[in-house]
Amino acid sequence: MHDALHISVSIARRPAEVYEFASDPRNLPRWAAGLARSEVRPDGDEWVADAPFGKVRVRFAPRNSFGVMDHDVTLESGVSVHNPMRVVPNGEGSEFVFTLIRRPGMSDGEFAQDKAAVENDLKTLKDLLDTAAGVAGWVCPCLTERVREAHDALESQMTESGPDATASLGARVRDAVSEAIRYWEPRRLVYNAILALVVLTYFVINWPYSRTVVSFEGILGVFVLAVLANVCYCAAYLGDVFVQVSGFRETWLKWRWVALVIGIVFAAIITRWFAIGFFTAVVKV
Repeated sequence: MHDALHISVSIARRPAEVYEFASDPRNLPRWAAGLARSEVRPDGDEWVADAPFGKVRVRFAPRNSFGVMDHDVTLESGVSVHNPMRVVPNGEGSEFVFTLIRRPGMSDGEFAQDKAAVENDLKTLKDLLDTAAGVAGWVCPCLTERVREAHDALESQMTESGPDATASLGARVRDAVSEAIRYWEPRRLVYNAILALVVLTYFVINWPYSRTVVSFEGILGVFVLAVLANVCYCAAYLGDVFVQVSGFRETWLKWRWVALVIGIVFAAIITRWFAIGFFTAVVKV
């Protein structure tokens, strides 16, 4: 018998969602730095990865409905290491569990390093999935639900194509949604800051007249326009997710900043028109 540690994290996502993401070897570089530092390449039934300790070959357990993601990692030396890993329900979320088994001849220091590496990887996975769920639910709950419905519909349509096709589609859609949230939500702050600056600029330029038009109704109107501006911003998700699951994903990820700039400029122009209408004095002839 060897020493074993069960290392776990709680994740605010459904077990099926966590499984779809974590069981896809292509996502390993995004959360498992201790196993894959760069793109993972398929080779038959195995996946080849560049780990911090050299090139490794990874073989995952067949897809299943039990949340089991056990995998064998074969080192360059030929030694194979079995890694039990699974996700189980925990209330409305999930518990992600990795079992670290001490290899023969491993020192206390080496075992502690492996433990720290696994804990760091699980924390990254938790932060990645928790953030995607939290931001989507707070900022664009309607959009998130529409994306989920679209995914479920596509998944149903592809059932006849077999489990591999369904799993691949599910993983691609969820990956695209998570990537879109990570890109667009931090930039929403910039978007709102620029629009606020446009409004403030015309408020200052037209002082003191602009002071006379400030009222509860006026503030309420600005608030409604701000909400509508953010709803329009959410439209970026639809195009982003659509292109990401197409064959143009890499090109889109490289150049989507152009869409962001164009969108901000367009929104700033619209905001300028409203600001002029609100704060500019009407000259009577």
